[in-house]
Amino acid sequence: MEPVVVTGTRRYNRTVTQSVTPIDVFTSQDLLRQGSSDTNSLFQNVIPSFSVPQAAISTGSSFIRPPNLRGLPPDQTLVLINSKRRHRSALVNVDVSALSLLSQAVDLSQIPAIAIDRVEVLRDGASAQYGSDAIAGVINIALKKANSGFSGQARYGQFYEGDGRDYQVALNNGFALGDNGFLNVSAEYAENGATSRGTQRPGALQLSQQRPALNIPDPVQKWGKTAMEAKRLFANGEIDLDGSTLYFFGNYGRSDGEQNFNYRQPFDTTNFARTALFGVTYYLDQLPNGNRNAAGATFDFTKMFPAGFTPIFSGKIEDLSETVGYRGTAGELTYDVSASYGQNQLQYYLDNTVNPSYGPQSPTSFYLGKLRQSEVTLNADASYPVEVGFASPLNIALGAEYRRDTYEVGLGDRASWNAGPFVRQVVQRPDSSTFTVISSVGSNGSVGFGPDNAGSSSRRSYAGYVDLETDVTDTLTIGAAARYEDFNTFGSTANVKGSARYEVSPDVAIRGAASTGFHAPTPGQTNVNNVLLSFIAGSTTPVQTGTFAVNHPAAVYFGAVPVKPEKSVNLTGGVVVTPGGGFNLTMDYYNIVIRDRLGLSQAFVVTDRDRAALTALGVSNAFELNRLQYLTNAFKTRTQGIDAVLTHSFHTDNAGTFNSSLSVNYNKTDVLKRNPAIISNDRVANLEKTLPRTRVNFTETWENGPLSVLARVNYYDKFTVTSSNNAAQTFGSEVIVDVEATYDVTEQFSLSLGVQNLFDNYPDKDLRSIDRFTGLPGNGNQYIDASPFGYNGGFWYVRAGWSF
Repeated sequence: MEPVVVTGTRRYNRTVTQSVTPIDVFTSQDLLRQGSSDTNSLFQNVIPSFSVPQAAISTGSSFIRPPNLRGLPPDQTLVLINSKRRHRSALVNVDVSALSLLSQAVDLSQIPAIAIDRVEVLRDGASAQYGSDAIAGVINIALKKANSGFSGQARYGQFYEGDGRDYQVALNNGFALGDNGFLNVSAEYAENGATSRGTQRPGALQLSQQRPALNIPDPVQKWGKTAMEAKRLFANGEIDLDGSTLYFFGNYGRSDGEQNFNYRQPFDTTNFARTALFGVTYYLDQLPNGNRNAAGATFDFTKMFPAGFTPIFSGKIEDLSETVGYRGTAGELTYDVSASYGQNQLQYYLDNTVNPSYGPQSPTSFYLGKLRQSEVTLNADASYPVEVGFASPLNIALGAEYRRDTYEVGLGDRASWNAGPFVRQVVQRPDSSTFTVISSVGSNGSVGFGPDNAGSSSRRSYAGYVDLETDVTDTLTIGAAARYEDFNTFGSTANVKGSARYEVSPDVAIRGAASTGFHAPTPGQTNVNNVLLSFIAGSTTPVQTGTFAVNHPAAVYFGAVPVKPEKSVNLTGGVVVTPGGGFNLTMDYYNIVIRDRLGLSQAFVVTDRDRAALTALGVSNAFELNRLQYLTNAFKTRTQGIDAVLTHSFHTDNAGTFNSSLSVNYNKTDVLKRNPAIISNDRVANLEKTLPRTRVNFTETWENGPLSVLARVNYYDKFTVTSSNNAAQTFGSEVIVDVEATYDVTEQFSLSLGVQNLFDNYPDKDLRSIDRFTGLPGNGNQYIDASPFGYNGGFWYVRAGWSF
């Protein structure tokens, strides 16, 4: 029996193939029969147009991975829990692939698979129905509702290389509340070990050869999967109140992650210069006039870190939410009122580093501060069927929504951002002449949030909508929706949608929709300030890149202007074929044009003249900046493609049951218009080519008695990545095979053995930054973060499951 869907429609009797817009439904078992505890990875394996890269050294983006649906930014996909809007994470993505830059989206990893009953993926624009963000589509996660039973699983796995050990324990229990109510609770603990797939840094290799007594670690920094530990709790409940229902659900999650930053080299070698902070001399003795004594005692950081150092960056994530609502009926009127609060907090720490301006007094561990996103949402919805003489009543749905989003930046400890006593040394020689030594300010690697960054910003919005749907005849269904929304920060917007489905025959139907949509910049996006040391492909020299808010003096100096909401026009059309015999086929074309699209500007090269001007404007550490970028609306894009899904179910008398699914996504993005002074050629190339254009997923499940076997084949097309100096490389296509076998030892207990990436495939090596002296990658990273299937190789796991 086909599942009834609730996403994309306000009616309560639509199935997947009856839907006027394309929608996929995945069950809890589709997610649990995998070898990962990260919901992002679970979705990627079952949704062909869903992609989530692995970022190795990308600050918070290594802890909260940004996914893309249909090749669009993460915050252009609306995420719902039990049909209610889910809050965003506190992270604004700064150092990730081009498609996700400066996006702020939901942290899907906070939702454990064991809490999920099913997932509905609406592959169509839906801003006229749901509001901001629903440009690429909508992911609606329905939580489990069982009022009894205890189930769970315990899993252990590791990569073929012997690292990345992975532990997971997940539990679910249902409790009855009265005669018809329930409380369903899910809990999960997961620990994911780090991996290392890089090489030694060229400079570190030469240093170890020329100064072997230093005992330089090999490698000095790790490139691979980030170490994470997570504890997650979800609850979902309902209480029956004689025909109406009081419902509630929420979560609490805590995650901790740790990663390396780039290595700081202490001494020059034949071909590689030391890191700048090791070239600063600190004059410790002070003369009566306040100047430093050039003839006195001195210090440099080789005394503290003779072998150099690799900063250790860590993050602590806290996520919580609560929704309470009341729904019921009054005659044929159905109504639903609810209130939701969600909060995500991200605290940053940096160890094994220094604040150079403190010299020998510098601590080596820093609290960098916190980011917090909090959201309040109030909803009132009602629907009423009206007889108008059609084949079914006209369903009229009306609703209103209030939202308040707040983004906060909390102070780091003083030493992480403050200018220490050695920030500017006036050094006096014995002949009374002087010279000046300048040291950089803040914890080296990532400066803490200081008074200039700390604070909060918020926005409020009010919205109202109307949504109509009816069967005009037994073969024709039409729908229309309109929504008006007003933001106190950006003004108002109105969006509309029209949709239709026509049954050509009992076996064939055509469907289509046209809509407008929008995504309003968040307070987090418009207030991000970040400076990172990183490598550019094609170069072996690290650079300091600053990402600044549009109203920051540095961004304004390079042409930043206030941003506005991006707006879209979505078109989709397709065919549904249900010929019987267990076969179902859907094919849908989509075309999404986004104007005033939000994204990151080009990385402007900062010259000495610019540094002087920025210093005069009060920009701290301006003398260290090499590149600068900011949020902008300076381009227009078109994303178009085809989604095709073929499913087949076949039951035999003796050979068991076979369930097959073949999904294909073809996706192409073109930049139609841009301001070339702000959006550079490499930005265009990465928007158009970073994702594989074609993705194919084939899944076969066979069940016979106590034994079941799952095989999954994923095909990823080639893709091209271009750096800001226009060094480009095309990475070849790959096929990834996963298999899993499960045996039911008893009716309550099962054992599973599985392998992901059975044939241990890796992406092509990144050859753009090979050092000519050593033959090694300039930063030690031999693979590309943009790889759609990662670069850790094969992974095996065992799992025990139980259900009582």
